Amino acid sequence: METLKNNRNIDLVVLDIVLPQRDGMDIFDILKRDFPSLKVIVSSVYPIDEQEFLIWDADDYYYKTDDVSVLMNKMAVLLKT
Repeated sequence: METLKNNRNIDLVVLDIVLPQRDGMDIFDILKRDFPSLKVIVSSVYPIDEQEFLIWDADDYYYKTDDVSVLMNKMAVLLKT
């Protein structure tokens, strides 16, 4: 969060749902509240339908077992818009 506050040049965050100190769902809510133009891709070992259920309004979702090229393509699409 400090990095985002200090650097307004960040356009996209890849966010895991399960984090060691804080729940990814809580962080997502804070990101969207404090940085509404920020794009967020939720990334998890949970299948995409479960990710969508947990965080229904993310900009996109990435299933960690997919090839990293899938994530890179999703990032490219979101950064073009």
